[in-house]
Amino acid sequence: MGGVVAVHIALERPELITHLILTVTCGGVNLAALGAEDWRAEFETHNPNLPRGLRTIKPICQPACTNCRCRYCCSGDADPISPVSVGQQLIPNARLQVFPEADHDLGYTHAAAVSRMLDEHLSQTGHTLDQSEGGLWT
Repeated sequence: MGGVVAVHIALERPELITHLILTVTCGGVNLAALGAEDWRAEFETHNPNLPRGLRTIKPICQPACTNCRCRYCCSGDADPISPVSVGQQLIPNARLQVFPEADHDLGYTHAAAVSRMLDEHLSQTGHTLDQSEGGLWT
């Protein structure tokens, strides 16, 4: 759900966003049109205390963060919930990293590889890792 929140902020307040990195995001997109499983109804059934705002998220009908300096999207080619086409729609012209045979949990199952690739990407785009800030990229 964090991806959809990030995308909505990028759309509604683009001046606040300088970087946008998404990993297997799928919320707020017309999933059926992109060949994905629509998991939301089942998720809501199993999570009856889900905040109302997360249940009524308006669909995202436009690309997000087209002016960001850093755009990166990670997808798994075996992810039925958020196929590669979702990331391509949300962040056009982003650097797209597709993990072969990875599912929706690739942030967990491929954590070291994802971290390494993002570090490399941020370094190549002129960003620095500030150890004094607890390892935050600037």
